Amino acid sequence: MDSEQIQVPSSWTADQAATILDLVERLAEAIWHAHGDAITRHQEELHGVPPPLVCPEDEHDDIPF
Repeated sequence: MDSEQIQVPSSWTADQAATILDLVERLAEAIWHAHGDAITRHQEELHGVPPPLVCPEDEHDDIPF
């Protein structure tokens, strides 16, 4: 996986940024729903441990907008 940093436009409003975060969270949930078992097996093969479980509701509680 490429670890290159993604550039985010500084011109986005807080509402636009929140909309993108919502989209990304829903995309991640859909990917885990469709491929979660295979992703977990792949991570275990690569690293010997399963990936950490993240609760989407709690992940962004500290976002200031």
